Amino acid sequence: MIKSIILTILVILTFINLYLITIGKRQKKKNLKQLEILRESLEKSSIEILKSTNMNISSKHFFVTDINRGFLLIFDKINKKFIVINETGFDIFEVNSFKECKSKIIIEGKFLLLSATILTTDKNSKEFIFGSKKRKSKSLFGKFIIDTTNQFTHLINTFINENR
Repeated sequence: MIKSIILTILVILTFINLYLITIGKRQKKKNLKQLEILRESLEKSSIEILKSTNMNISSKHFFVTDINRGFLLIFDKINKKFIVINETGFDIFEVNSFKECKSKIIIEGKFLLLSATILTTDKNSKEFIFGSKKRKSKSLFGKFIIDTTNQFTHLINTFINENR
C-alpha cells in the first residue's frame, strides 16, 4: 500500500518535471527571439545613425538590461568617438571631452537596488541603467546585471585610455 502511494507520487513528480522542462525550453526560445529582435532593431538604427554622423565601426557590443531594453555600444577609433544607441535615441561621446566613466551599484542588505554606468564629459553627465528592479544581489540574474554594468564601464574606460 505504502509502496504504491510512493510510486504514484514519484510518477506525478516525474510528469511535473517533464512539463516544467518543456515549458522552460519554450520560454528560453521565446526570450532569445525577443533579444535577437531587439539587437537587430538597434543594429538597423545604428546604420542610419552612423551614416548621418560620419562615424566608423571599429567594434560594437550589445548589452541588455533587466527590463529587456538594450544598448548598442559602438567604438570609432579613427574619429576617437563612441556612441551608445538604445530604443529611444543615441548619445555620442568624444575622447577629448571625456572626464570619467564609473559603475554605480547600490546594494542594500542582500538586495541589488540599482546598477548603472555614469559617463561624465566636459558638458554633462549621462547615466545608463542596467538594473533598477529590486532583486537579490547574489542571485544569478543579480550577478549578471552587475557583471554587465562593469563590463560596459570597463570597455569604455579601456577605449578612452587607448585613444587619448
